[in-house]
Amino acid sequence: MDLRQLEYFITVIEEGTITKAAVRLHLSQPPLSTQIRLLEEELGTKLLERGPRQVTPTDAGRLLYNRARNILSMTDATLSEVKMLAASGTEVLHLGTISTTSTIILDPRLKTYHQKNPYIRFDIHEGNTSELLGWLNTGTIEIAITRTPVVGESFHCSYLNQPEPMIALLRKEMDWCPDRLRISVKELEDRPLIYHRRYIRIVEEECNKYGFSPFCVSISNVRNSVLWAVSGIGIALVPQSASFYAPGADMTSKILDFPMADSQQCVLWHKHRQLSHSAKGFLNILNCQKPTA
Repeated sequence: MDLRQLEYFITVIEEGTITKAAVRLHLSQPPLSTQIRLLEEELGTKLLERGPRQVTPTDAGRLLYNRARNILSMTDATLSEVKMLAASGTEVLHLGTISTTSTIILDPRLKTYHQKNPYIRFDIHEGNTSELLGWLNTGTIEIAITRTPVVGESFHCSYLNQPEPMIALLRKEMDWCPDRLRISVKELEDRPLIYHRRYIRIVEEECNKYGFSPFCVSISNVRNSVLWAVSGIGIALVPQSASFYAPGADMTSKILDFPMADSQQCVLWHKHRQLSHSAKGFLNILNCQKPTA
């Protein structure tokens, strides 16, 4: 299996037929069909379901398609970075963040790191925690900045801050208790709520303890949850630091008495991958250390 075969396979999946893929690749159809067949023989499994009008990937084909895209993307990035380093001495640091940790750019330590290493370019990938873990495993990123809880024995984990509470973020005209800074979960009954899908289970379980089901008007990521709250559609249940996305005088927040939803920002890196010089320096500036046994 080589990169050329992976490119052929990706094109076949994206075009849906061998004929269209051959046109896009500027090949005749028989050699392309032969390469796909050789790929299936090498892997010992069927990758395509061949219908009269189109081909569709099998489960194995879908897995290979996703992996192949990552492999070719990493190959292109590697070639680009090697050429860049050779030409100008510029290194690239691949970081991954979720929506509520992208504010890492405001950390003064990051400015210090950049001042000490002006030749390093940042390549930022934003996704959910599951995507970040996948990118760490494939080497797409070297460091992930995410939020607890995180499950994965393959990663070192270092915490950036103390646990922060969940807040209810809302417009002031929706505030039923302007004289209080804290509220109980019971007070959310019958109120329109907006929260991240990762909080679905714990929000439902906590509300059920108080004898009601949450009135959820939107499931979204944290940044969009805040925007929905700003629009006045509902109350966003988000980590306290997410209030950064809603600085206006028309907004207010309440700390929820909901300890199970407390979370911490954390830095992850793979236990079994060699880190680049730039990644080691980044961890050092954030005071991230390998946990001791």
